[in-house]
Amino acid sequence: MGVLVLMFGFAQISTTAIADLLLNCAALEFILNVDETVFKFAPAHIKSMLSNLEPLRIPRTVTYQRLDRISIISAIGSMAILVLVMVMGMVPQIEVLECPAHTPVCNIP
Repeated sequence: MGVLVLMFGFAQISTTAIADLLLNCAALEFILNVDETVFKFAPAHIKSMLSNLEPLRIPRTVTYQRLDRISIISAIGSMAILVLVMVMGMVPQIEVLECPAHTPVCNIP
């Protein structure tokens, strides 16, 4: 999911007006907090039932300096995808923005 947000978010930010970005931020804030708002209006017996639940037990995993394998693989994969997005998305844009020396716009002293 984060990879998709990174890939499509880069293109969205470069083509979107500031008003659209602010509206999208407000929509995201609503989506992230809607569950807490709904819980405020839940009946008392539902709230007490949820507060009496025991926490789930997480099985112990092999760690390296307090990081498990999944975290390490996710971090390396995310960095690789970030580099790929930068190379595939940003480098062609930089080449487009480079101005040839023979155009009058670039000969500004």
